[in-house]
Amino acid sequence: MVYRLHKLLRRHRAQVAAGLAFAVLIAVGAAVLSLWNRGRLQLAQMEGRRHGEILSQARQHLITPDHAKALETVEPILDSQYVGPAARLLKDEILDNLRQRVSECTRRIEADPREASAYSERARHYDCLHDRTKARADMARWSAIKRQHVFWDSWFGAASELTHVIDGPSGYQLVFSAARLANKTPELSIAFGQKGRWEMRVFEIPVWMTSLLGLCLLSGLDSPPAYAGFTFGKPVNLEVILPVLDPAHDGPDCLSYDGLEMYIESDGPGGYGGYDLWVLKRQSTQDNWGPPENLGLGVNSSNSDGAASISADGLTLYFSSNRPGGYGDSDTWMTTRAAKNAPWGPPVNLGPNVNSSAQDGSPWVSSDGLELYFHSSRSGGYGSSDLYVARRATPSDRWGQAVNLGPVVNNPYGECQPSLSPDGLVLFFHDVPGHARPGGYGAEDIWMTRRASRADAWQTPVNLGPH
Repeated sequence: MVYRLHKLLRRHRAQVAAGLAFAVLIAVGAAVLSLWNRGRLQLAQMEGRRHGEILSQARQHLITPDHAKALETVEPILDSQYVGPAARLLKDEILDNLRQRVSECTRRIEADPREASAYSERARHYDCLHDRTKARADMARWSAIKRQHVFWDSWFGAASELTHVIDGPSGYQLVFSAARLANKTPELSIAFGQKGRWEMRVFEIPVWMTSLLGLCLLSGLDSPPAYAGFTFGKPVNLEVILPVLDPAHDGPDCLSYDGLEMYIESDGPGGYGGYDLWVLKRQSTQDNWGPPENLGLGVNSSNSDGAASISADGLTLYFSSNRPGGYGDSDTWMTTRAAKNAPWGPPVNLGPNVNSSAQDGSPWVSSDGLELYFHSSRSGGYGSSDLYVARRATPSDRWGQAVNLGPVVNNPYGECQPSLSPDGLVLFFHDVPGHARPGGYGAEDIWMTRRASRADAWQTPVNLGPH
């Protein structure tokens, strides 16, 4: 038997070799296919878990509640094969919740058509529902109500915030605040106590009775209205403390987080374009600033470059430029360096997620590198220039699609040049020249808006006051 099998194999040697090779190929293919299927299964499981986490985040935003963030979070997973049905149900729940909030605001407006906050809240909800027409209409009503403080101004002057503070001896303060109650009775609150202490005694008096108490006290106050909730010192001319700057040509943009670099924009001598980026340096925060140094043609162009914002690690510089190669009139660009003492690399455009065919500029990056605020005149906004934010999950990711901050922050008059506090909870900006919002002091005022946490929505802006 063995002999016959041996002769058979010798006679059909080629066919046997081909058969063995084919069998080996099948075995190898089966192994590769098994590994590939296992890899696909692992990737699918990872994607399923990631989509599940996104869904959980969206639910948490709804609980907060931050409807805009909840919708923004759930939108990318609506067609997910893992959580798509649940995501669509959650979106419907968010939209239903928004419609309920709209109805609540409408009832408040019907009860008191002059309640400005109800219009701004309803505008924010309309914005989430993508009903920009109604959102703009509500913000127009909000603006009109804010301008119509004739009665209040006749008593307290033209301040937009009806709060005055008198500083007394030993740190004591008198705080006067006027407000309209739910029963339509204007009320004056007088608080007395030590500055910064929560135990201040509060007395509430109907405004019509203030004449009996000497209303002339209020009309004669020579103290600043309390606007932002904290006190700023009086402005100091920059030329006094920074004699190395030329106020006719130089404008500071930002300080590095270690306080050792100041980036400015200047159209003074020695530049390469309309405006260039320069840097001032010092050895310590106690030292004087050195002379401005141009960042060179590696960063600057023959056009205008400015409005710089530096990252917390000092290795990425964002700025505005109208150089060729962008998407619109002015774009946001960035340049990086390997170390703080290394030269800046060639600038890179942030791309269409951030930039548009309109004018985009004045970027400001958050300290954690996950948010980029800027102003833009792109279509679909609420005024001539609106504030936007682009976000990303980690500092190494690409910036996501820019999102309008909505009608609570933006209004028909326009906002520009944002600046974010290091904790990310206070956003400063100022009016578009020639389009000042009501309640200010001049053609261009500085305003601020707060949020309780980075997950919360921005609140109604307040003016920084007359100083």
